Amino acid sequence: MASEELEFPEFEKLATSANWMIAQRRKAEDALREHRKLMDLTLSASSIGLGMAKDRKIAWANEAMGDLFGLSIEELEGADFRTLYATENEYDRVGKILYDHQERDQAVELDAEFRRSDGSLFYGQYRATYLDATDASKGVILSLVDITERKRAEEKLSESRRLEAIGQLAGGVAHDFNNQLAGIINFAGLLLRNQSNDRTRKYADMILHTARRSADLTSQLLAFSRKAELKITPVDIHALVEEVVSLLSHTIDRRIAITQRLDADPPTTMGDVSQLQSALLNLAINARDAMPDGGELGLATDVVTLDEAFCRAHPHGITPGPFLLISISDTGTGIEASALSHIFEPFFTTKKPGTGTGLGLAAVYGTVKSHKGAIDVESELGQGSVFSIYLPHTPTQKPTPPVQKQPAAPTDCKGTILLVDDERSVRESSCEALRDLGYTVVPSENGVDAVNYYQAHWQTTDLVILDMMMPQVNGHDAFRSMRRINPTAKVMLLSGFSLNSAVQAVLDEGALDYLPKPFDLPVLYDKVARLISAEEPAPDRH
Repeated sequence: MASEELEFPEFEKLATSANWMIAQRRKAEDALREHRKLMDLTLSASSIGLGMAKDRKIAWANEAMGDLFGLSIEELEGADFRTLYATENEYDRVGKILYDHQERDQAVELDAEFRRSDGSLFYGQYRATYLDATDASKGVILSLVDITERKRAEEKLSESRRLEAIGQLAGGVAHDFNNQLAGIINFAGLLLRNQSNDRTRKYADMILHTARRSADLTSQLLAFSRKAELKITPVDIHALVEEVVSLLSHTIDRRIAITQRLDADPPTTMGDVSQLQSALLNLAINARDAMPDGGELGLATDVVTLDEAFCRAHPHGITPGPFLLISISDTGTGIEASALSHIFEPFFTTKKPGTGTGLGLAAVYGTVKSHKGAIDVESELGQGSVFSIYLPHTPTQKPTPPVQKQPAAPTDCKGTILLVDDERSVRESSCEALRDLGYTVVPSENGVDAVNYYQAHWQTTDLVILDMMMPQVNGHDAFRSMRRINPTAKVMLLSGFSLNSAVQAVLDEGALDYLPKPFDLPVLYDKVARLISAEEPAPDRH
C-alpha cells in the first residue's frame, strides 16, 4: 500500500499568517526606523534649540541648542543647567516659575537671560513642558530661541518713549524759565540803557551775564525736547570736527592725545551748523573730562548703510539707507552699566556735584533726534566710552558759506504798538523799553482783551506783538481774530519755545516775524523798527 502524504491545511494557513505577521512587523519596524531617522534629521536641522533636561542636567540637545551656547552637542549633554543661565538669580527665578507651572500641569513660556561658553550673554525665549506633571524626575522637554535683537529693540523703544515723555516735561520747564528770564534780561537792559552810575551799570551787566548763562541752559533743555529752532543748510562734518579740535586744543590736558580718522566721503549732511557743532563739542568735552589722568580722545567719521534691524532698534524717523557716522571715543573712566540707560536724561550726570549740569548729553540727544538721526553709546567701567552719532548722508549737497546779514536801516521810532503777553515782567519791561524809543505802547495781558482792543483801535495800531501761549485765548486764535478784523494786520510773535510747529503755523498764515524769549533789547528794537516801517513784510525770521 502506497504511503499517502498527510495534508494539514490548518498548518499551512497558520504558517502563511505567521509569515504575513512577520513581514508586517518588519515593515512597521522599517517605518519606525525611517520615522525616527526623519525625526532625528528634523530635530537636528531645526533652527530652534531643542532638548530635554533631566535631574537639572541636559540629557539631550540638538545642534541648534549647542550653537546658542557655543558648545558642541557632546559638551552640552550632561551640562548642569544652572551654568547656562546668566546669573544664579536668573536660574532661581526661572526654577520657581517652572515649579509653579508643574503643579498646574501647564507648559511654561518665558524670556530669560543666558550665558554662552565665551561669557557673553543673550536673551532667549524659553518653553518647557514636563513629560509627567506628577513626576518631575522624568524630565522636561525644552525649546529655546535667541531673541536678543528683539529684546534690545523693545528696550530701545521703551527708552525712547521715556525720553520723549521727559522731553515734553523739559520743554515746558524751559518755556517757563524763558518767560522769567525775558523779564530779567529786559529790566537789566533798561538799567544799562538809562543809568549813568557806574556801580549800578556794573550790577546790571552782571545780572545780564548771569541771565544769559541761564538762557544757555534752557536752550539745552529745548534742544533735548526737540523744540529748538533748526536752520537747515548743507554741513561739512569734517570742518566741524576740525573746529572742535581747534577749540579743545586750547583747554585740553597735554597728557590727552587727540586722534582723527576722517574717512567719510563726502562728509556732508543737511543740518543746523551751530547745533551740530555744539553736540560734537559737548561729546568731546565729556570725553576730555573722563580722562583726568590723560589718555586718547578719538574722533572718526565714515559712511555706513543702516539696515532694517538697526532702524527698528532706533525708532522715531530712522529709515534704512546711507548715514554719516561720527564717533567720539575716549580711554577714560567709562560709565557704569546702571547709568547707561539714563545717560541722555536731562539733569542726570555721572560727574561730581558742581562740575556738570547734566544737560550736555540731553541736548546732544535732542539735536541728533531733531536731525532724524540716532545716537548710541558703548562703555564699560574703566574701559572708556564710544559715542556714535548717525546722521542722514546727503552726498549731493555742498556746504555753502553763511550769508552775512545787513544791519537794519534806522527809523524814526514812531508808531503805536499793541503788546500782548500774560507774563507781567515781559510785558512791562518790553513796554518800557519801546516807550523809551518814542513808541506808543498799549499793554494787554490776555488774548480776549487784546482782540477787543484791536477791534476798536485797529486803524491806529501799527504793530501787534503777540505771545503764543496765553490763557483763555492763545496767540494763534488771537491772531486769526485780528486778521478777520484787519486782513493786513502786522503781527510779530513771541514764544518761550524756539521756532516750533505751532509758531510756524502762524507764520505760514501771515504773521510777519517771531522773537524767541528771552531776547536782548537791541534785537527787539531792530525787529520792531523794520516791521513798522515795512510796507511789504519780508523780514528775516531767524
